[in-house]
Amino acid sequence: MYRHELKYVISRQDADKLKNALNIVMSRDRHSIHQDYSYIITSLYFDTIDHDAFYEKMNGTRMREKYRIRLYNHNYDRILLECKHKHENMTYKQAVELNEEQLSRLLSEDMSMHESDPELITQFIIDHRLHYLKPSVIVEYDRLAFVYEPLDVRVTFDDHVATYHYHTDLRNLKASKAFISELDTVVLEVKFNTIMPDFIKELISTIPTTRQAISKFTHSKIIQ
Repeated sequence: MYRHELKYVISRQDADKLKNALNIVMSRDRHSIHQDYSYIITSLYFDTIDHDAFYEKMNGTRMREKYRIRLYNHNYDRILLECKHKHENMTYKQAVELNEEQLSRLLSEDMSMHESDPELITQFIIDHRLHYLKPSVIVEYDRLAFVYEPLDVRVTFDDHVATYHYHTDLRNLKASKAFISELDTVVLEVKFNTIMPDFIKELISTIPTTRQAISKFTHSKIIQ
């Protein structure tokens, strides 16, 4: 199912104000482990040798997709292969958990197919062969997430957004990082199926917001 995905840039002060308000009416995300309920997201994005995913985003292509391998809190026990489909402000995400063999195969660019592979892995291998997909950039940030389960709504705050430049080895995250978000700003994202609940809309309307056009992926590619 495609979902609405709205992105904004807000000040850190306004983010703290909104977090306090949402904390009363929404629940915390299950990935939270830190004292402030945030968690770390690390994503390795793939792109073609001609950087098609980057230019499609920059040119505003209405329908596009990109693959990434994602892990949480630098924990390699649970790693996901995801394909994010985008149609204007609507998104649809496919995801499958990778085992050790599958992860090693995809990171080593061994694109042999196995009968036991889930459909998304097979789809990735086919697209890799057709479009020469390569590891492109690693993006990392701290996320604080709220959920409203009755209507499947997520409100997230992404902070300390960073890139590892040209380093794309997901198994070695000790390389130096460069922060790409301004120190006094936070990325706010609101994701919902059909209608944003009025109480969330009203809370967001109490703070100044600027719609975010450039994604974390494209921003990271720009400063590579």
